[in-house]
Amino acid sequence: MKKNYQLTIAFFLMLITGFVQNALAQTTETFESYTSGKPRAFVSNSQSFTLVTPNCGKNTGGLFGIFIPGQKFLHCGETIETTSTGPSTGGYGVGVGCASATACGGSSNNFIDNSGSASANQAYSIKTTDAALFTIKSIFVYISTDKGLNPTSTGGVTFRGKKTGSTLFTLNPTLTANSNGFTFIDFVAAGFGSVNIDEIEVQGGATINYVALDNFRWGSTAATTTINSIVRASTNPTNQSSVTYTATFGASVTGVNTSNFSLSTNGSIAGASIAGVSGSGTTYTVTVNTGNGSGTIGLNFENATGLSASISTALPFSGEIFTIDRSAPAVTSVNSSTTDGTYKLGANISVQVNFSESVIVTGTPQLTLETGTTDRVVNYASGSGTSTLTFNYTVQVGDIAADLDYTGTAALALNGGTIKDAVGNNAVLVLASPGATNSLGSNKAIRIDGVVPTVSSVGVPANGTYKLGDNLDFTVNFSEVVNITGTPRIALTIGSSSVFANYVSGSGSTAALFRYTVQSGNLDNDGISIGTLSANSGTLRDAALNDATLTLNSVGSTTAVLVDGVVPTVSSVSSSTANGTYKTGGVISIEVNFSENVVVTNTPQLTLETGGTDRVVNYSSGSGTAKLIFTYTVTAGDISSDLDYTSTTALALNGATIKDAAGNNATLTLAAPGAVNSLGNSKVIVIDAVAPTVVSVSSTTANGTYKVGDIINIQVNFSENVIVVDNPFLRLRIGSSSRFIDYTSGSGSTLNFAYTVLANDVSSDLDYSSTAALVAGESIRDAAGNDAVLTLSSPGATGSLGANKNIVIDGVVPTVSITSSVGIYGTTTTTSPIPYTITFSENVTGFVQGDITVGNGNIASFSGSGSVYNITVSPISTGNVSVSVAAGKAVDVADNENTAATQFVINYQGILPVRLISFKAKPEGNAAKLEWSTESESNNKSFGIFRSANEKDFVQIGTVAGNGTTAIRNNYSFYDRQPLRGTNYYKLIQTDYNGTTEELEVRSVDFKFDAEAKLLVIPNPVVAETKVAFPLGTNKIQLVDLLGKVLKTIKVSPLEIEQRIALTGLSRATYSVRSYGSYGVLSTKVIKVD
Repeated sequence: MKKNYQLTIAFFLMLITGFVQNALAQTTETFESYTSGKPRAFVSNSQSFTLVTPNCGKNTGGLFGIFIPGQKFLHCGETIETTSTGPSTGGYGVGVGCASATACGGSSNNFIDNSGSASANQAYSIKTTDAALFTIKSIFVYISTDKGLNPTSTGGVTFRGKKTGSTLFTLNPTLTANSNGFTFIDFVAAGFGSVNIDEIEVQGGATINYVALDNFRWGSTAATTTINSIVRASTNPTNQSSVTYTATFGASVTGVNTSNFSLSTNGSIAGASIAGVSGSGTTYTVTVNTGNGSGTIGLNFENATGLSASISTALPFSGEIFTIDRSAPAVTSVNSSTTDGTYKLGANISVQVNFSESVIVTGTPQLTLETGTTDRVVNYASGSGTSTLTFNYTVQVGDIAADLDYTGTAALALNGGTIKDAVGNNAVLVLASPGATNSLGSNKAIRIDGVVPTVSSVGVPANGTYKLGDNLDFTVNFSEVVNITGTPRIALTIGSSSVFANYVSGSGSTAALFRYTVQSGNLDNDGISIGTLSANSGTLRDAALNDATLTLNSVGSTTAVLVDGVVPTVSSVSSSTANGTYKTGGVISIEVNFSENVVVTNTPQLTLETGGTDRVVNYSSGSGTAKLIFTYTVTAGDISSDLDYTSTTALALNGATIKDAAGNNATLTLAAPGAVNSLGNSKVIVIDAVAPTVVSVSSTTANGTYKVGDIINIQVNFSENVIVVDNPFLRLRIGSSSRFIDYTSGSGSTLNFAYTVLANDVSSDLDYSSTAALVAGESIRDAAGNDAVLTLSSPGATGSLGANKNIVIDGVVPTVSITSSVGIYGTTTTTSPIPYTITFSENVTGFVQGDITVGNGNIASFSGSGSVYNITVSPISTGNVSVSVAAGKAVDVADNENTAATQFVINYQGILPVRLISFKAKPEGNAAKLEWSTESESNNKSFGIFRSANEKDFVQIGTVAGNGTTAIRNNYSFYDRQPLRGTNYYKLIQTDYNGTTEELEVRSVDFKFDAEAKLLVIPNPVVAETKVAFPLGTNKIQLVDLLGKVLKTIKVSPLEIEQRIALTGLSRATYSVRSYGSYGVLSTKVIKVD
């Protein structure tokens, strides 16, 4: 059972002190005012609090509430629980600030617990009901592992200050229970007394199943501020023994001291400490001793203990970091950014000295390099503020080094300057031993060569005379190996000419060969002279690229080195043969003239341009002179309008030689053909050994079909102009026979022949008869007298008349025959109309009804095409009805006109429905008047009047009733009031009552309408209706408003010349009336009034 114990005097005094410090803003809740039940909420100083139990499951969470001795209460649905399960049966809890339950004059019985039935490790909270904020100052806690029967100080308990569910601080206190089992927890001393929260949570450890709380001392919200920054106030990095920070708060605070801060170190720092804090308000200076070693030091704001305001910033808050550097920079390596290789005089080498850290340079430190006889001291150039210092070295005359390095470990010297790191530590300048790891020699392979090559001697050609093409060789010896590029050269004087011996070989050695080859025209009889050696845009350098000194030393003598390079050349080509034309067998003598006497061995040749085959002619004489003779005999097929050689290289040795007395080979180049000094320019010799040939046979007559009497012009074309003696002839193949045609004219290369088509000549593609169809009269020759070859291309082959042209010969004329299906010539018939058939021997065109002559009848119908045409004839009276076709009425495809047909007669003895006496047509005004009379009529129903503009296509325009059957004369008439412009053809067709029709006769009338035809509107102006009068030939009239909109269209019948138009309903305005007809369009205005 829980008992009352006396608190120690020391603890009592601590409690009294905390109480006094916070009395004015604090309230202590002892829970003694509650007398019944186990309340789970309470009110303290007008603030409502709720006691939060995590759950209410059996044996999993105790009911967290105010324990009141002697009361019974339900625990989450369990049986009635009595106070017998509480910590004690006497006075419980502790008095406010008392050391024991009765120390303050009365017992303390009530406290908060979880009834002793909770499982272990449960959390419980005291939380403001309305989320109001408060600060917790202190509380007493009692924990047990046996449901409150015995207190323990082990097992642990955790307090968490929360705000809106987020944890602002956590406290894990060490428990030192008083005699009654309660331990005093001081949140102010722990630095959390000013943290504004709305919930304080308590949680037992893993073995704790009972937790009790008493004397809950809380206060109103504390002033709150932030820690904004902790920044360095001293130089960074540094090697100083102390540094300062500036800490800045969001609002003025007091109570800031060293215990609120902590240090974070890294590296070899040891013995660092916070020396002191000064300042006020929002800004404080913190002094930190940096201790020993190098590394980093950081200052942190750790807690708000003792501050006048709580800190809302999450703690700990880390500030900036100082870098403490007490290490001196040292040289780590020496290197060079210059590429490995060999460097010559004047080359720049950049040397880099690398330090362990960035350094700052003052003055001009120096580095001494090992460069042969004289060591070079090079100055610092750049790099201050970095870890790499650059020293620039320029190769001097005489410098030499197989692998560039410094002289020794002390080669780097300050020279009155300084090299320090950023915090002032002096650099250690000791270098790696030359050639050792990290030395310049070890890191790079830089070869220094400042020694330039020179000419030690010059070898010259052997004494003697050098002719064209001979080589003059000079050897230049150097003091060391040189590499040569381009074409260096040595200046020479040969006679009066300045020439050069060009570099040939020797690069990569000490001896270079230069050569000059004797050129045409070079001549020196007293010894050549040697001038200077020049690079000529090339280079002569040693391996280090040092340019050689080109002064020639120890040059050999050339007074007996002679040159003769003058060679004979061709000056002209001509002929001793007279100008003229030469044919096969002619002999031409050709002369090749040289600039000096030449000696010939064997047989040189000259190639002449002679047409299809160039002729190669041999040398015949002239050795020992300046003139060589070549003889050419004209060969069949040779041709040239102006004889010449083929080209500038037409003269060839052909295994021979042509040399002058000195042995120089002659230059055989000739003048260009036709140019000055050429054979063609010197002479006019024409070569013609080519016979003219027939190249083609054609015709200037157009392709097509030709009839009897047509003339076909035929041309025979030769390869060249020919001369005709007597008249040649050409034999044509016409059908199965031949026809000879005569030469008519022709000059130059074309001969003309004429062929006239005769009756019955036929050819589907006109051509000659054979390859021998052309026969000369006396001769056909060219101007040179060569007889022409008269062989023609095979008929139909390329070049033939048949291949070149498509000329069809049709000399067969069409014939005509007439028959009738009623019988042979003279047959008697009663049939009407009588059928006839007109048959041509071949297809014809142009045959029309008007080409047929009919006696005692009229053609009722006409049809047919090609070779067969059919007609029917209506007899006029009984007796012979004849049909005939005259010659020349139709033509075949070749335009051959037909021959006349034999007249064909049929004897008609039938009864005619109408005996027509006359049929006339004539113009009457702008109308056509038709009149006809009959002698008798039989069963005659009517006459149809048909009109045509072309005598082929007839359209019915009217009907006149007949008189049935009558034996007396009847007269008829009809007016065509809308005749066509031009010729009108009118046909009468009679119709019987049984529907049988008979075409009678056709008449024609010509009309030329008055160009001033007018359109009249009467009356005008008009109220309601007006009459429009228009010319014959009108087909419609229209009424149109002034905007062009058609208001009315009236079609006009063929017989009308006037029409009425109503304007009723139209507004007062001016309108247009238009008429359309064969005359065009007429228009006039009409005015509408009310």
